[in-house]
Amino acid sequence: MLTPQEKAYCRGLAALQRKDFVAADREFAAGEEPSPEQNQFAILREATRLLAYIQTEKRRLAQIENSIQETIHHG
Repeated sequence: MLTPQEKAYCRGLAALQRKDFVAADREFAAGEEPSPEQNQFAILREATRLLAYIQTEKRRLAQIENSIQETIHHG
């Protein structure tokens, strides 16, 4: 039987496979109890945070671009 932290970590890894970095970051945060020995987890978590930020910014910029395109198209 897995602990709740281990389950969250597994869900985070599954989200990474789907390239859903925001969900992965959320799952890693839910299961976060890294000890100093878990440097690999800390690196994975930080990389996921960065990817989640980039993914969020890309979506935000795409929305702005779509809004600009609609404004130009419709006058």
